[in-house]
Amino acid sequence: MDENSFIIEYSKSQIPLQYFGTTQTFNVWVVNEENFFSLKKEFQVTFLAPSAVHDEDTAAEVPRVFTLSQNVPNPFNPSTVIGFTLARPARVRLGVYAADGRKVRELAAGEFPAGRHSVTWDGRDDTGNPVASGVYLSRMEAVGRVEARKMLLVR
Repeated sequence: MDENSFIIEYSKSQIPLQYFGTTQTFNVWVVNEENFFSLKKEFQVTFLAPSAVHDEDTAAEVPRVFTLSQNVPNPFNPSTVIGFTLARPARVRLGVYAADGRKVRELAAGEFPAGRHSVTWDGRDDTGNPVASGVYLSRMEAVGRVEARKMLLVR
């Protein structure tokens, strides 16, 4: 890491609940030789909403290529929003899969610019029929990587 890089680690219990769903500005201060504090860096952090369905293995990392966010709300009925962030423009495939691996619905396929994007899933399959209550996976492929998140549909 260079002098402009740093790592911040928080456990979920350290993040105030009012921060979830917001972007906060933080400052990094350093002490110089004269023991004066000076501003080294200002940065923004977006706190994603916590989910009732959580898997420690799917904890978000700093997006170097892309990040697939947990759907909101979760559990959901009748629809949910799936967000993703791309560090650079990329071809994306985003789909919903049943717990047995069967593809239920393709939500997005094509080129997307860098930045934040979101897609709404209405709880229906590719033929327009409502799917049953249960656990589903949102699965995203981009830049040779795959990420998935658990979703819970409650009818």
